[in-house]
Amino acid sequence: MKRKYKIGIIIALVVLFNPLSLFLSFVGLCLWSNTHPDTGQNVSSVSWLPAEATHVSYFKTYSYTAYEFDISEEGFKNWASDWEMKEIETPFTTKRYSAYTLAESETTATITNGYCFQTPPRDNGGETLVAYDRDRKRAFYKSNPR
Repeated sequence: MKRKYKIGIIIALVVLFNPLSLFLSFVGLCLWSNTHPDTGQNVSSVSWLPAEATHVSYFKTYSYTAYEFDISEEGFKNWASDWEMKEIETPFTTKRYSAYTLAESETTATITNGYCFQTPPRDNGGETLVAYDRDRKRAFYKSNPR
């Protein structure tokens, strides 16, 4: 009986941990994440942003993340210190988190005064954008890793 039990465990481990099973599990988790986004609208705060960030709205999946929040200019500069921010010289429009939700709100934001960092779009369509609207004291972030 012990031998059959051991053989069963070995077979289960081989099935669970072979490269194909691991790959299919990863793909399945990605697909599940993309069809079950983590969303929030006007949340007072979240653990993954600075304590000063308030009125947080977000849309997060494996392949796309967008969020925005209120924060002071100094707080934004501290939070965004890893990105090379540039002063906004000409107004630009970006998609907001709500472009990917069923929320009935504006789906774009135009920023005329503040800071911005944006990677050039990659060949696979991925990009990162971090911006701050000085007039609204609101930060915007979106990322698509593709």
